[in-house]
Amino acid sequence: MSKISAEISNLFCPQTLFVYGTRREDGGADFGLFCWISYYADGGLCMMAGISEDKLTRDNIERTGVFSANLVTEKTLALADYFGCNSGYDKGKMDIDVNIGNGRVLDVPVLSDSPVAFELEVYRKVELDSGRVYLCRIRNVLADEELFGSETLEEKMKRIAPVCAAGNTYFGWNGERIAAWGEPGLSVKAGKAVNIEIRKLTEDRAGDYLHFFDVTPHSTGKDEHRCYCVCWAGEDCGGRDFTTAEKRRAVAAEYIKSGALQGYLAYIGHKVVGWCNANAKSDCYDCLSWKMFMQDIKKDEPGIRVKSVFCYAVAPEMRRKGIAAQLLSRVCDDAAEDGFDFVEAYPNRLFVSEEDDFMGAVGMYEKAGFEPFYEAGGKIIMRKNLKQRGR
Repeated sequence: MSKISAEISNLFCPQTLFVYGTRREDGGADFGLFCWISYYADGGLCMMAGISEDKLTRDNIERTGVFSANLVTEKTLALADYFGCNSGYDKGKMDIDVNIGNGRVLDVPVLSDSPVAFELEVYRKVELDSGRVYLCRIRNVLADEELFGSETLEEKMKRIAPVCAAGNTYFGWNGERIAAWGEPGLSVKAGKAVNIEIRKLTEDRAGDYLHFFDVTPHSTGKDEHRCYCVCWAGEDCGGRDFTTAEKRRAVAAEYIKSGALQGYLAYIGHKVVGWCNANAKSDCYDCLSWKMFMQDIKKDEPGIRVKSVFCYAVAPEMRRKGIAAQLLSRVCDDAAEDGFDFVEAYPNRLFVSEEDDFMGAVGMYEKAGFEPFYEAGGKIIMRKNLKQRGR
């Protein structure tokens, strides 16, 4: 293939992203997003980090000589983007909900939700016209214990899903575009509502749906338990093989194409951060989860149309931000327009855990206008009447 001379840019220079953790003068933590970082050898493995312009991160490194470099993944991208789009000099930048740990060897803050964090100590710096390059010894590496299991490196990388940047755009480990710079962090800004768009699952969004379940921790968080929500679908499960994540993924793609798998996706920009499985109740009596867990639930009365809410999955960093409630609101609005009489949900009577309460909480349904219908099998069956005024 022929070559041309192109404009000098970083458009085709994909770079791994890291959040640098430093200590402010008052001892508090500060984080900033950077991509000018790589490793080299100098009597052992070292890392170099470039920082241009005046930044609080650079001030802190100059004062302390140490910092952490926390790998950015799809799970931590919203926070990382927020850190990158808000100056450390801005008062209140760190007044957000973030899980912060501390280094084991150096006194540096680390992002607890990042799977890998390098504790770095500067031993030399190179002055540039508009910045500095810090040459650093790696004093310690903090990594999630599960990264040292029996999985292959390919499987581990796929699970942690690192993010890279090119041309002011974030890309996933699979090369797919996630969002533009500045989009994911909108949801993190302290005191602001989450900027969410709810979209109905359609065949053209199958790739977004599958990728969400590929990279988003849910259920137990273990890869073999990735459900792809195929056990709640409007199709007879007889003869289906759901024994591995790969097989469930293939079934999900098929169900989306046929319309058996229905629900809504929550987006921030181009990234899916939440999912709600909602289907016609009577279409799902033969699905696997109904047969396993719902035998105590009454079936529909003749002539009554009920939309059932079966499951939610929300990205860990986006939980407790009202996303499930927004998904539920869209379910109810569309069900009313489609002529359903009721929306029905099946929350546990008593809270168990985030993993076990994937059907939502009683309080959320009460706030949305649902009322208890009856109890069965440890669940409170909640219903919202769509035919009443002011639904």
